[in-house]
Amino acid sequence: MPTDLGYLADLDLQSSVAVDINQFEHVVGHSHSDYNNTNSGLYRAFIWDDKNGMQGLGTLDSMENSIARGINKWDQVVGLSSDVPWEDTAAAFLWEDGEMLDLNDFLPTGSGWDLFEANDINDHGQIIGRGYFNGDVHGYLLSPTHANPIPSTFLLFGSGLVGLVTLRRKFSK
Repeated sequence: MPTDLGYLADLDLQSSVAVDINQFEHVVGHSHSDYNNTNSGLYRAFIWDDKNGMQGLGTLDSMENSIARGINKWDQVVGLSSDVPWEDTAAAFLWEDGEMLDLNDFLPTGSGWDLFEANDINDHGQIIGRGYFNGDVHGYLLSPTHANPIPSTFLLFGSGLVGLVTLRRKFSK
C-alpha cells in the first residue's frame, strides 16, 4: 500500500513529487502550488521521514523556489533553487543539518564555473549535476577529500579538468 507523503500545506501548496529515497526511507522532492505541474507557481524542496513527516528545506537567499533531487545516507540533500524564469537564476545547493548552501559560494574566483543544478549525492559525498563552464553547459562531479578539517561544512576548489570540481569536507558523522 502506498504511503501518502502529503504536501507543504503551510505554504498553501497543493501537490508533491517524490524524487529520491535513501536506505532509511527518508524521501526528498518538492511540493508545488500548481496541479498541472507547469513551470509557474511555487516549488519548495522537502525531506520526509515517517517520524517527522514532510519538512520544507527553504530556498537560497531571497529566491522563491527550490527542488530537491538527491539524498544520501547522511541526509545530505542536493538540488536547485531559483526564481522564475528558472534558467536565469538557478543555483545548485547542498542542504545539510538544516542549512541550505549555494555550491557556487565555495568556488574560487575565476574558476569558470556556474553550478545551476545538483542532481544526486552518494554516500561518499560525491555530487553530480550541471553547470556552465566558461559559458557552455557541462556535467560536473564534486568529490570529497578528507584532509585538514575546516570551520564550515565544506570547501570547493576548482580542478584543472573540464567537468570536475573537487569537494572538500569533514566527515564528522
